Amino acid sequence: NILDDSKIFPNPTEGNVIINLGSDSIYGELTIRNSSGVKLYVGDIRNSQSLDLSEYPSGIYYLQIITDLGIINKSVLKD
Repeated sequence: NILDDSKIFPNPTEGNVIINLGSDSIYGELTIRNSSGVKLYVGDIRNSQSLDLSEYPSGIYYLQIITDLGIINKSVLKD
């Protein structure tokens, strides 16, 4: 499954992360939630995009990317 090739790095991070969806042809909608499930961000995403989490406090954040090929769920730890 091509979605299994998706990566988020560095993880843990102090702010910036790179989201690589595994293919230039994949795009979708990104939702970021905090550990309480509160939606913090919703926006379009394309392969190999940088995301700045520095404005958020330390903790675990859950990223969900909905694409035509399926749903990608990842978590990232912000120090």
